[in-house]
Amino acid sequence: MEIKKASEKDVSWLDGVISTEFPYTGFSFFDIAHKISDSNYLVFCAFEKKKPVGFVELQFFSSDSSARLSAVFVEKKSRKKGIATKLAKKVLLECVKRKCGHVFLLVKEKNKVAKSFYKKLGFSFEKTHDKIIEESNVEVWSLNL
Repeated sequence: MEIKKASEKDVSWLDGVISTEFPYTGFSFFDIAHKISDSNYLVFCAFEKKKPVGFVELQFFSSDSSARLSAVFVEKKSRKKGIATKLAKKVLLECVKRKCGHVFLLVKEKNKVAKSFYKKLGFSFEKTHDKIIEESNVEVWSLNL
């Protein structure tokens, strides 16, 4: 398994995954292509046998030295191998390098698997958000670095 910064050749795969797994974002092919070249975003892909199997996206906010972990995804056939953990730790390490002191994320209230994963990374529940995604309340979780 290899983790690399996403490139233009990964945009089609990312677009397919995001439109299927995260349709509520409304991100277009163009939006994704922009993010992989924008220094305010980090997008890494995990590869098995040179094929993408997962990704992580993080957005930096220079106004307050914080970042939002926007997505962590691993294809079902590649789960339970530690790929999501490696992807998340990769962007958290980048946060430390950029002197980002606080990382937050939004997670659906009923997504127990994701919340367990984020807890293992050191995130903790901060508050309930006023946003609803796919008929689910959303929570804000955070991590101070």
